[in-house]
Amino acid sequence: TETRKQISQESLQYVMNESAYNFNKMEVTSFGRQQQVIVGMEAWQTYSVVVQCYNIHGPGPLSQPTSVTTMEGVPSQPPGGIECNGLIGGQALTIHWLPPPANTHNGRLTSYSLIITHIDHTKGSVDEVVRELK
Repeated sequence: TETRKQISQESLQYVMNESAYNFNKMEVTSFGRQQQVIVGMEAWQTYSVVVQCYNIHGPGPLSQPTSVTTMEGVPSQPPGGIECNGLIGGQALTIHWLPPPANTHNGRLTSYSLIITHIDHTKGSVDEVVRELK
């Protein structure tokens, strides 16, 4: 249509919902393409997105904001506070740990891998056991 030919650029703006509307602005100058890939987003975060178009006279109004949550990613911090205690009899260990900080989960934690390495100093050997805990 004639109106579409007069639009010279579009602006895509996004903000992480908790960042008090300090929008990041991305100019999209290739008109006719009504989609844009934004990279560098944080995993498992909710963003608010608005779109605005411009013509030779300036910017039009912003669209209504829409919310979107990015997909899950891997945790960005390891578990911490690891404590190990030997049990009476010497053939068992009790191991405690804390999950990574909640803001570094980047999704739902579903399991932990417990890696136990046996170092036998008398034989000079190393054995490793991996257990996944769900």
